[in-house]
Amino acid sequence: MRGRKHLTIIHEQGNIFSFRAFCVLTAIIILSVASACTLRANNPFSKSLPSPTTTKEPLITATPSITPSPTVTPTPRPAVRIENAEKAFFIGDWETAINEFQNALEFSTDPDVISSAKLGLGKTYFFAGNYHEAINTLENLVNEYPDFPHLAYAYFFLGRAKEAIDQPAEAKQAYQQYLTLRPGIINGYILEMQGDTALNSGDYANAATLYQKALNSPDPVDEEWINLKIARALSLSGDYQNALNLYEEIYEQTNNNQTKSLIHLREGQIYATMGEFDLAMNSYSEAVTNFPASYNSYSALIEIVEAEAPVDELQRGIVDYYAQQYGVALAALDRYLQK
Repeated sequence: MRGRKHLTIIHEQGNIFSFRAFCVLTAIIILSVASACTLRANNPFSKSLPSPTTTKEPLITATPSITPSPTVTPTPRPAVRIENAEKAFFIGDWETAINEFQNALEFSTDPDVISSAKLGLGKTYFFAGNYHEAINTLENLVNEYPDFPHLAYAYFFLGRAKEAIDQPAEAKQAYQQYLTLRPGIINGYILEMQGDTALNSGDYANAATLYQKALNSPDPVDEEWINLKIARALSLSGDYQNALNLYEEIYEQTNNNQTKSLIHLREGQIYATMGEFDLAMNSYSEAVTNFPASYNSYSALIEIVEAEAPVDELQRGIVDYYAQQYGVALAALDRYLQK
């Protein structure tokens, strides 16, 4: 705009200069003619001389400048707005995505566009951390557009949002709706999430069952991680022996030190619940001694200290150090050196 204005001003100034030059030239011609007439009037020979024929020059009118009309940007169609929103969503620009989805809703009466925009809004609200708006939008979608072909995804994000605001029972129902609408598609993953929601709601026996279904599904899952969840659900449900057996089986099969330290911690907790104090302290000590860099071992150390059981000060200081508890680590090492 600034460039066009500048060019227009220059053009207008050029027109002013041409007009002034024309006026000056016209005045010079008039004065010349007037002077010639005066000279002829005072010249005794002027009457015998024929008057010269003058040709009147045509008036030159400057061409007025034309300011171009501003280009009118057409309003994007709702379908285009959804496409733009999805692009913004893909790069994590939640604000732009939300605005584009909302505009698509405002300017369309097409049920397909409206339902797609609502799904986009719901998932964007979820990733933006606005869980309540996500739930409101997605519940509106599933209630008003039950024939929407992508309704399963609405239930999936609805379950995620319900889980995020600590409503595990409602989340579990939403996940079940997803499984009903899309059977055989990422069943293992959804069943695991259902197990998580059951575990968080205190339904431990059902959680163990759901985890086992996830493990038995044809979908690729992390078997070690699912088995750890099964063992945890069994222990919380009171099935201690089967939980201990499963933990031992996992321990023998894994090479992951984090997994091994976690198993020592969980076994210690089970033994403590069963009233087996010595076995509990032995399990905690195994974690502290063999896997000092693991945070699970720091949790085991806390159990030992709170039980006022004996612990090696050097090992205690090392575990505290790895847990970035530098003050207590230094104190433990000082006690070790003073022996």
